[in-house]
Amino acid sequence: MRLLRLGFQAVALAALFVAPAQAQWTLETQTDPMTDQASTTVTSAGVRSVEPMPAPYDDLQAWLVFGCVDALTEWVSVGFSVAPNLTNARPAGGFDIVPARTRWDDELQEDLLRHDFGSRYLVFRRSQRARGLMETSGSILLELHWYGAGLAYFRFPLDGAADAISEARSKCRSVLSFEAFDDVRLEASIGAVVR
Repeated sequence: MRLLRLGFQAVALAALFVAPAQAQWTLETQTDPMTDQASTTVTSAGVRSVEPMPAPYDDLQAWLVFGCVDALTEWVSVGFSVAPNLTNARPAGGFDIVPARTRWDDELQEDLLRHDFGSRYLVFRRSQRARGLMETSGSILLELHWYGAGLAYFRFPLDGAADAISEARSKCRSVLSFEAFDDVRLEASIGAVVR
């Protein structure tokens, strides 16, 4: 009996170490009611800035998102509980380009993020690279120039991200639409405008 109890305790203890990595990411599939096109996302748990931000941003939450529509259309973005108010954004034809520094584990990089006016999301311009780094890194530290707060830092743990992304991509790989090819051409033309 004592061995059985110890066995249950060992399983419960192991679950404590495994569950946080799995519970950290939420998988969701939504269908656009206008086009009937499905998209799948995995979203990290929300985090606060590394250092407290002043009001009205003192309750601000951020989360990391990987999303896909089909085998060719994927993105990585950072969501916020309120629309980001950034001081270094540059207008670029209906949206802003936001230069930001990121640190994936110990690798410091310069990134460009797209911010549509009024949106609560910043989208990595090089989402395929960001996806690869999400799958192979332990964490990302994002630096943003936030109005009223100066430099704001957000750290996202990436435990379980590779498995969550793999699951989302498996749902999206089963769909290949002709619209995806149009999205690739659109992304290429947007890239030409930004450069």
